[in-house]
Amino acid sequence: MTAEAARPVFRVSIGAIMAFQIFALFARSALDASLVGNGADPAVANDLSYLIVPPILMMLMYPYLRQHRHLLAGLLGTHRLTLRLCFLAVLLGILLRVTWWSVLTVLIWMGWLRNGDPDAIVGPHFAFDCPPLSVLALSFFVMAILIPFIEEVINRGFLLHALLAKGAVVSLVVSSCLFASMHRPESYIPAFVIGMFLGVQSLSSRTLWAPILTHAAYNAAATFHWDCFQIIWNPPEADPALAAAGRIAAPMAVGGILICCFLVSKKAIGAPSPRSQDQSS
Repeated sequence: MTAEAARPVFRVSIGAIMAFQIFALFARSALDASLVGNGADPAVANDLSYLIVPPILMMLMYPYLRQHRHLLAGLLGTHRLTLRLCFLAVLLGILLRVTWWSVLTVLIWMGWLRNGDPDAIVGPHFAFDCPPLSVLALSFFVMAILIPFIEEVINRGFLLHALLAKGAVVSLVVSSCLFASMHRPESYIPAFVIGMFLGVQSLSSRTLWAPILTHAAYNAAATFHWDCFQIIWNPPEADPALAAAGRIAAPMAVGGILICCFLVSKKAIGAPSPRSQDQSS
């Protein structure tokens, strides 16, 4: 059986799955607001409120989960999970985050991204201050475990494979758009680009573990940055340090994108083993 013929096809309603996600996120927002209103720390409330999302989605998607349990089991099977795949997936997640930082630096250098607040701290100001271990552990559990697993099963599992009948390119673009739409407006573009990389990676590796690990590594790096590092720098356009940073970041951004493209290719991931092909047929 050919690789294309062996790909699982999920027969689901795209609109229903999107509605399920919207409902779960609205429920999370309501709980978040309630927790903050009762005096909870906003950061803790944000993480705690996400804990209701998995059971809501499992309940709403139960018919689809039951119907496609064998296809999901194939995509989540450990027979394709190799040390090489794990290493490349984690490396991709970290590199995507570093590349995004480089892109942001370039955008600031070129004047396309500026802080319009006249009272903003110019900096540079760097500080390292992590929250209590219990708060940090909860944040990592939600951001680096729960969210990657749930979002990848839905987006690179159900949505990507449900759209494959329309062609790989359409499937990648549409599923990435849907993935981005579940994020905040300021994150639409990076979420779409990352969704494209994760989609190609999933199709190349024929497993959901690769995008799950990449998503987890990306979110872990972001969480460590948000929770522990305080970086404030709003340099004026004529700042020589900004020009120097931009000249360094530009080739880093281009090189990072090219390396990320290679890491999601079949050449880097390698062909599935005969055992993997037999189990997917």
